[in-house]
Amino acid sequence: MPRSDRSPSDQRLITTVARRYYLDDESKVQIASDLGISRFKVARLLDEARATGVVRIEIAPEAGSDEARGDRLASALGLTRAVVVDLSLVGSRARRPTRAPGDASSAGWPRTCCTRPSVRRTCWGCRPHAPSRR
Repeated sequence: MPRSDRSPSDQRLITTVARRYYLDDESKVQIASDLGISRFKVARLLDEARATGVVRIEIAPEAGSDEARGDRLASALGLTRAVVVDLSLVGSRARRPTRAPGDASSAGWPRTCCTRPSVRRTCWGCRPHAPSRR
């Protein structure tokens, strides 16, 4: 039902239920008990709050991640998921992508990394050019 078809008291109820559920982190059962309605009514009111724009949910991508490039990379390599992160956009406090057992990670190195002798021995990207250890 569109918002305009609801009475002001119905609108207040929808807003109250949505606020308590999404912002105050109360359970549907607790809200229903406090307001004297069924938990199914609470669920219907929450659905209506989303459908009518009272509640808008936004999913923010991981800091600095590029989902489109990650999807293309996963497809090209036959992976289930790949996360591409622009390290210049990720601050020191940014949350790192979650890793599960069996996940792998890789980081690209700029070509100039071989110019520093201390890095030259440990740079995996340039390993073929590093001096051999005999």
